[in-house]
Amino acid sequence: MGVLAPFTSPHDPRWQGLPHYHHNIFIIKNVFLILFIIVVIIEYPLFMSWWNRSSYKSFEYAPYSFWFRIGIALVPELVYTTSTVALILGTPTLSLKGRTWTFHPAFALTFSIGLLGLYALVATFNTLIVYSNEVSFYNLQYWYFIAYVEAGLQAVLGLSYLGMMVLSSVAVHRWRIGKIRSEELGDADKGKDGMESTVSSRVTAS
Repeated sequence: MGVLAPFTSPHDPRWQGLPHYHHNIFIIKNVFLILFIIVVIIEYPLFMSWWNRSSYKSFEYAPYSFWFRIGIALVPELVYTTSTVALILGTPTLSLKGRTWTFHPAFALTFSIGLLGLYALVATFNTLIVYSNEVSFYNLQYWYFIAYVEAGLQAVLGLSYLGMMVLSSVAVHRWRIGKIRSEELGDADKGKDGMESTVSSRVTAS
């Protein structure tokens, strides 16, 4: 599978089994993200040209509101997506304890919760701002269509993060169980070594 192999068949044991679907959803989410970015890029020049053809002298009354409709979720999304791609494709570091993988489930869970909330927020704002618009301008109905498409894509992205949140929480749960068991085994080994050293010292003394 080449470049997609770390996403479709992750070697990190924390992302194997059911949690590996997190990476599959991540790929699908990015397809919708690219579509969303294309729509956003197309919308701005069209909106400006249509608005400038109206009788309004100022942009003050324009219902565009980039940050409330798009920006407050898109900027963190781009930061998280690029970071996640780099971490998943990153080479694990080797130590005496084994391999240390770079993309931690807790990192994925934290950002999935945050971005789910942000997408719910902007999808709602986008819909309300467009629906409550009282300013008429050239090709208004076409802009309504574009804005509602954006809101729909934001909802899809939010649902993607809902799925990734569930799967990353499973990965975190399994990781915590494995960590606790590893610590318990380590404590048991230390106790066993301590008992053996005590017995050997008594034998030597006798």
